[in-house]
Amino acid sequence: MPIDPSRESWKPGMPWEQAIEDMAYIRSLAKEMGGPERIERQHKGGRYTVRERIEKMVDPGSFVEAGSLVGAAEYDEEGNLRAFTPGGYVMGLGEIDGRPVAIGGDDFTISGGSPHNVRKHPSQFTQPLSLQYGIPYIQLVEGVGHSSKRDEASGHMGLPSGELWWRGVEMLSRVPVAAGIMGSVAGAPAAFALMSHFTVMVKGQSQIFPSGPPVVRRAIGETLDKEALGGAQMHVHESGQVDNEAESEEEAFEQIRHFLSYLPNTTNDVAPRVETGDPPNRRPEELLNIVPPNRRRGYNPRKLIRLVVDNGEFFEMRRHWGGAVITGFARLDGYSVGIIGSDPFCIAGAMDGDAADKYAHFVDLC
Repeated sequence: MPIDPSRESWKPGMPWEQAIEDMAYIRSLAKEMGGPERIERQHKGGRYTVRERIEKMVDPGSFVEAGSLVGAAEYDEEGNLRAFTPGGYVMGLGEIDGRPVAIGGDDFTISGGSPHNVRKHPSQFTQPLSLQYGIPYIQLVEGVGHSSKRDEASGHMGLPSGELWWRGVEMLSRVPVAAGIMGSVAGAPAAFALMSHFTVMVKGQSQIFPSGPPVVRRAIGETLDKEALGGAQMHVHESGQVDNEAESEEEAFEQIRHFLSYLPNTTNDVAPRVETGDPPNRRPEELLNIVPPNRRRGYNPRKLIRLVVDNGEFFEMRRHWGGAVITGFARLDGYSVGIIGSDPFCIAGAMDGDAADKYAHFVDLC
């Protein structure tokens, strides 16, 4: 980020007011992200910046940023700040429907979301917040993760921190974890994004893979574009690695909010009961006509589910994969419930390998 060359930084012996001004100045530089040109490029690509995403994800005005001073700084011989590059990751605490959450996301306007020459990836500070306070964790992913600049400076290739892996596993056993794949994601962030209870990606905008098309072309001589290599068709419809797809970033945010509304803050809690206004004693007459007496004929299981649950609201997960089994969340008398059913219109409801994996994954989540 451009620095005011006439500005003198705090040094020992100066008043503490100067140090406070310095911190405020660095925070202002961090909010400029990669600069106007890169922000404009992000918008021209139809994508929000990470700060815009967080503001749209959480309740208005609820986001409290942490770690805004994380970054790479350069000083002159007199100890004055001459350059500052933010850490490439924005994180903090916010609220969704008045409920506290920990949230963080990659800043693609800075080195493609890489932590560049910051020694420790800033996302490693967000996960402990979630565990410490016992609140859901949301990650908005768009980045490559690895930093060749850091390798060059250290003289060797870096490897993902083991701390991220074991803490990620610990989080899955203690708090709800949701991930929004907002753009192209490669390397370690691709693995971290999938270490979630719920993942959603944006059609035509999001891709996720270990390495991108240039590496694939060099390694095996096959030319694929990003969408064919790791787009929604691949991972939502074919591999089942990603739960849901969304038409836009706004829809992805709404799906994450909807998913979290069914879950408690931790595995030691019970999901809060919600007043739905749907009387539990109602008896819809349509239920008598859905399942035909002839067992050789199929029926619409989703219609049946929506007639039973509160207000017909059913949050389905992995609809486009393992189609013989239906999984999702709903409410009965305001209480959160997980629902598993068979779809007789998909291979007669017979459970194949994909459906079995889908079934087991959802049972484990519940």
